[in-house]
Amino acid sequence: MIQKKVKVPVTHEVTLSITRDGKLKCQPARVEVRPRDLIVWKWRARQDFPFGLVIKSPITPLLQNYYVTSLKRGVLKVIQTRVLDCAPPGTYPYLAATFADGKLLVEDPELIVRPPAGGGK
Repeated sequence: MIQKKVKVPVTHEVTLSITRDGKLKCQPARVEVRPRDLIVWKWRARQDFPFGLVIKSPITPLLQNYYVTSLKRGVLKVIQTRVLDCAPPGTYPYLAATFADGKLLVEDPELIVRPPAGGGK
């Protein structure tokens, strides 16, 4: 019997924080994913600020074009989603934003969707 190798989805973690000079930073700023991979964005800062993400393309490799964390203080600020099975390969710039200390802070990272491993299903 021939055993087919099955590609296990990978989890990618992106951390958001505010730099010493007051800018929003996404680390890493470029994430390479494949269909079914999990992406987790987490807030990593002393102060508790909500954040949101917007895919800038009308076509999205994710379930929806935008995501927002809870606005409540003390609630873990995390966004978690999977790359769609049918996500078209390509580069998808997105906007990450937070409102901190009376200022809107934005960053322009990107998702790069690679074709499925093994050429398909």
